[in-house]
Amino acid sequence: MSGAIEEALPKMGTREYDRLVNEKHISDPQPGDYWQEMFCPYFVVIRRLGDLVIICDQKKDAGDHRWTWDLTKLKVQSLAELRKQVTYGTIPGFVADVCPAAHLWVVDEVGDSATIPLPPKVTKQAPQKCSHCNGTGTQP
Repeated sequence: MSGAIEEALPKMGTREYDRLVNEKHISDPQPGDYWQEMFCPYFVVIRRLGDLVIICDQKKDAGDHRWTWDLTKLKVQSLAELRKQVTYGTIPGFVADVCPAAHLWVVDEVGDSATIPLPPKVTKQAPQKCSHCNGTGTQP
Protein backbone atom coordinates (compact mmCIF):
# COMPACT_ATOMS: atom_id res chain seq x y z
CA MET A 1 0.00 0.00 0.00
CA SER A 2 1.18 3.47 -0.64
CA GLY A 3 0.28 7.08 -0.51
CA ALA A 4 -2.65 8.59 1.35
CA ILE A 5 -3.42 5.61 3.60
CA GLU A 6 0.13 5.44 5.02
CA GLU A 7 0.27 9.20 5.42
CA ALA A 8 -3.03 9.23 7.32
CA LEU A 9 -2.19 6.24 9.55
CA PRO A 10 -0.67 8.21 12.45
CA LYS A 11 -3.81 10.38 12.56
CA MET A 12 -6.36 7.54 12.57
CA GLY A 13 -7.19 4.54 14.68
CA THR A 14 -6.76 0.91 13.70
CA ARG A 15 -10.44 0.48 12.78
CA GLU A 16 -10.39 3.39 10.37
CA TYR A 17 -7.17 2.12 8.82
CA ASP A 18 -8.68 -1.39 8.44
CA ARG A 19 -11.79 0.10 6.83
CA LEU A 20 -9.69 2.02 4.29
CA VAL A 21 -7.58 -1.04 3.46
CA ASN A 22 -10.72 -3.21 3.15
CA GLU A 23 -12.39 -0.66 0.88
CA LYS A 24 -9.33 -0.42 -1.34
CA HIS A 25 -9.07 -4.20 -1.75
CA ILE A 26 -12.78 -4.91 -2.24
CA SER A 27 -12.92 -2.17 -4.89
CA ASP A 28 -9.79 -3.48 -6.58
CA PRO A 29 -9.19 -7.11 -5.53
CA GLN A 30 -5.64 -8.33 -6.01
CA PRO A 31 -4.32 -11.88 -6.39
CA GLY A 32 -3.52 -13.43 -3.04
CA ASP A 33 -5.84 -11.16 -1.03
CA TYR A 34 -7.06 -13.28 1.89
CA TRP A 35 -10.38 -12.25 3.46
CA GLN A 36 -11.05 -13.49 6.98
CA GLU A 37 -13.00 -12.69 10.12
CA MET A 38 -11.16 -13.42 13.36
CA PHE A 39 -8.94 -15.79 11.31
CA CYS A 40 -11.95 -17.69 9.96
CA PRO A 41 -11.41 -17.80 6.18
CA TYR A 42 -13.92 -16.29 3.78
CA PHE A 43 -12.05 -16.52 0.47
CA VAL A 44 -8.80 -15.88 -1.36
CA VAL A 45 -8.60 -13.91 -4.61
CA ILE A 46 -7.01 -15.90 -7.43
CA ARG A 47 -7.41 -13.56 -10.39
CA ARG A 48 -9.37 -10.53 -11.51
CA LEU A 49 -10.68 -10.30 -15.04
CA GLY A 50 -12.45 -6.98 -15.52
CA ASP A 51 -15.56 -6.93 -13.32
CA LEU A 52 -15.22 -10.64 -12.55
CA VAL A 53 -13.05 -12.21 -9.88
CA ILE A 54 -11.93 -15.82 -9.57
CA ILE A 55 -11.86 -16.84 -5.92
CA CYS A 56 -11.55 -19.94 -3.79
CA ASP A 57 -13.87 -20.10 -0.78
CA GLN A 58 -13.77 -23.85 -0.18
CA LYS A 59 -11.47 -25.44 2.36
CA LYS A 60 -10.34 -29.00 2.88
CA ASP A 61 -8.79 -30.84 5.77
CA ALA A 62 -4.99 -30.91 5.68
CA GLY A 63 -4.68 -33.17 8.72
CA ASP A 64 -3.43 -32.44 12.22
CA HIS A 65 -6.27 -29.93 12.83
CA ARG A 66 -5.21 -27.83 9.85
CA TRP A 67 -6.93 -26.75 6.63
CA THR A 68 -5.96 -25.60 3.17
CA TRP A 69 -7.82 -24.22 0.18
CA ASP A 70 -9.57 -26.74 -2.06
CA LEU A 71 -8.21 -25.44 -5.36
CA THR A 72 -10.37 -27.84 -7.36
CA LYS A 73 -13.39 -25.68 -6.47
CA LEU A 74 -12.79 -22.21 -7.83
CA LYS A 75 -15.68 -19.79 -8.20
CA VAL A 76 -16.32 -16.75 -10.39
CA GLN A 77 -18.07 -13.75 -8.87
CA SER A 78 -18.79 -10.19 -9.86
CA LEU A 79 -17.29 -7.35 -7.85
CA ALA A 80 -20.78 -6.65 -6.44
CA GLU A 81 -21.22 -10.27 -5.30
CA LEU A 82 -17.79 -10.22 -3.70
CA ARG A 83 -18.60 -7.01 -1.83
CA LYS A 84 -21.82 -8.55 -0.45
CA GLN A 85 -19.82 -11.39 1.11
CA VAL A 86 -17.68 -9.12 3.27
CA THR A 87 -19.95 -6.17 4.10
CA TYR A 88 -22.97 -5.78 6.32
CA GLY A 89 -26.27 -5.66 4.48
CA THR A 90 -28.01 -2.99 6.53
CA ILE A 91 -25.25 -0.84 8.03
CA PRO A 92 -21.95 0.48 6.67
CA GLY A 93 -18.86 -1.56 7.40
CA PHE A 94 -17.10 -4.85 6.85
CA VAL A 95 -17.81 -8.19 8.49
CA ALA A 96 -14.43 -9.49 7.34
CA ASP A 97 -10.99 -7.98 6.88
CA VAL A 98 -8.45 -8.38 4.11
CA CYS A 99 -4.87 -9.50 4.53
CA PRO A 100 -3.44 -8.06 1.30
CA ALA A 101 -1.41 -10.55 -0.78
CA ALA A 102 -1.17 -12.88 2.24
CA HIS A 103 -1.96 -16.01 0.20
CA LEU A 104 0.08 -15.45 -2.95
CA TRP A 105 1.15 -19.08 -2.69
CA VAL A 106 -2.40 -20.02 -3.76
CA VAL A 107 -2.06 -17.95 -6.93
CA ASP A 108 1.28 -19.64 -7.68
CA GLU A 109 -0.24 -23.07 -7.07
CA VAL A 110 -3.21 -22.44 -9.38
CA GLY A 111 -1.00 -20.88 -12.04
CA ASP A 112 -2.58 -20.04 -15.38
CA SER A 113 -5.26 -22.71 -15.04
CA ALA A 114 -7.69 -20.31 -13.35
CA THR A 115 -10.00 -19.19 -16.11
CA ILE A 116 -13.62 -18.18 -16.20
CA PRO A 117 -15.59 -21.29 -17.11
CA LEU A 118 -18.12 -21.04 -19.89
CA PRO A 119 -21.72 -21.50 -18.80
CA PRO A 120 -23.12 -24.96 -19.49
CA LYS A 121 -24.79 -25.37 -22.85
CA VAL A 122 -28.54 -25.18 -22.46
CA THR A 123 -30.56 -27.52 -24.62
CA LYS A 124 -34.19 -26.73 -25.21
CA GLN A 125 -36.57 -29.47 -24.28
CA ALA A 126 -39.78 -30.08 -26.12
CA PRO A 127 -42.74 -28.66 -24.21
CA GLN A 128 -44.58 -31.17 -22.11
CA LYS A 129 -48.06 -32.04 -23.26
CA CYS A 130 -50.76 -31.58 -20.73
CA SER A 131 -52.54 -34.82 -19.84
CA HIS A 132 -56.05 -33.40 -19.93
CA CYS A 133 -55.89 -31.53 -23.27
CA ASN A 134 -52.99 -33.28 -25.03
CA GLY A 135 -51.23 -29.94 -25.55
CA THR A 136 -54.05 -28.22 -27.43
CA GLY A 137 -54.90 -25.79 -24.66
CA THR A 138 -58.60 -26.53 -24.94
CA GLN A 139 -60.82 -28.41 -22.59
CA PRO A 140 -62.09 -31.81 -23.80
